[in-house]
Amino acid sequence: WGSVKLLWDLLYLKGKDVSVVVHAHSVFSYRLLSMDERFFNMTPVYALLDGVVTLSNVDRLFWGTFNPNTYYIPNPVSPELFEVSKVKWDNNSVIWIGRTTYEKNPDQPFEIMLKVKSKIPDAKMYLLGDFTETKWKEKTHKYGLDDNIIFTGFVSNVNDYLAKSSVHLMT
Repeated sequence: WGSVKLLWDLLYLKGKDVSVVVHAHSVFSYRLLSMDERFFNMTPVYALLDGVVTLSNVDRLFWGTFNPNTYYIPNPVSPELFEVSKVKWDNNSVIWIGRTTYEKNPDQPFEIMLKVKSKIPDAKMYLLGDFTETKWKEKTHKYGLDDNIIFTGFVSNVNDYLAKSSVHLMT
C-alpha cells in the first residue's frame, strides 16, 4: 500500500487485466508528517487503482478525493479486550506489543525501561513480538535490563499480558 514500487506493480497487473485493490493499512498523513515525497507520489497512483480499502473514515474521505472506489472497513479492537479485568497500578509491569520494524520504534522500550528501572528497580517489561534477533538480547544486557525485560515472542491472545500489566507502552 505504501511501497515506492506500487506504481510498477499496478501497471504490470493492469497490463495483465488484473483488478488491483489496495488496503491502505495506515493513516494517510503519516508520511506527510516527515514531508516524505512518497506522500505526494501516492495520490496519483491511488487514482489508478480499482479500489482502496481504509481503516478510518478520515482516510476514506482523503483517498476518496482521488479514487471514488474507496471504502472504510472497521478495524475494531477485539471484543475480548473489553472483558479484561482492571489492574491495580502497583504491579510494576509494562507491556509493549508490536513488530520490530522501524516505524514501531522497537528501540525505545529499552531506553524507556532504563528510566523506569532507575525509579522502580523491580519493574518488568513484557515485549510481545518477534525480538528473535540477537541484537535485542545484547541491548538488554548492555542496558543492564536482563532481570527487567521479558521476551514473549509472538502472542496471538494478549489478554493475559494486559491483565498483568499496569501500563501499555506504545512507541
